[in-house]
Amino acid sequence: MLVVSDTHWNTPPDDHGLPVEEHSVVVHAGDVATEEALEEFTSDELYAVRGNADSRDLQRKLPATQVFSVDGVEFAVVHGHRQRTRQELTYLALEYDADVLVRGHSHVPEYTEDAVVVLNPGSPSRPRRGNPATYVELKVEGQSLSGGFVEASSGELVRGFETDFTVEDETTGDERS
Repeated sequence: MLVVSDTHWNTPPDDHGLPVEEHSVVVHAGDVATEEALEEFTSDELYAVRGNADSRDLQRKLPATQVFSVDGVEFAVVHGHRQRTRQELTYLALEYDADVLVRGHSHVPEYTEDAVVVLNPGSPSRPRRGNPATYVELKVEGQSLSGGFVEASSGELVRGFETDFTVEDETTGDERS
């Protein structure tokens, strides 16, 4: 799964460095910019949401939130410009019964685990706060999520992460999802 946000492409560059064609699932957490740019993210499954800097046409076309499941792991996607705190993001994820909340807006790569995983892929074209231009590649197997932040220009892994959503029932000791 390819996860990206904040591309801000009015016209997509010829070589944007994103391995879209290698992934059957693509998630874009907003600020694509234009419908022409959105066409760069063609895949078997595209989950894209509108951002605050998208064109009016794109804002009408894309939803504010997307919810989907991959191998039993529940995802919610928002741009994040309306949720200012981690607590607001966590509450939103819990409202959608999501295991993972994908958000954008800040252009800053983020992976945190608390009540839910909050994932911000950063920006492959306009990074902020001294971070490299990044996107995320994810793999979901059963109830496990693994992946990492990838530098857009080199394709090199910047930071990896993984988590397991299987929990043990305290009364029986059995695993449950």
